[in-house]
Amino acid sequence: MEPPYIICIWEDAWGDATTGVTLKDVNDTHKATQMETRGWLLLEDEKGISIATERCLDPGQETYYRGRSFILKAMIKSITPVKLVKPRKPKPPPT
Repeated sequence: MEPPYIICIWEDAWGDATTGVTLKDVNDTHKATQMETRGWLLLEDEKGISIATERCLDPGQETYYRGRSFILKAMIKSITPVKLVKPRKPKPPPT
């Protein structure tokens, strides 16, 4: 069974080791960055999720995924399933 494709909204902790900062800067930026990650939900449990952004479609090979990220459960704001559909072929012009 193919893993579901999802949109995950989550809050990312971050760091900046190269820029000087004032106390005002800290007060203005003391928050997580909201992120959106789209991909195949490989695993979800009490720890978090593993999501991949690429899927190999090479015929004759076992399906595999790349671009895997782990997102801690406490950082996740929402997970929305997305239905993937094949694009429709354009209708021929009227004759």
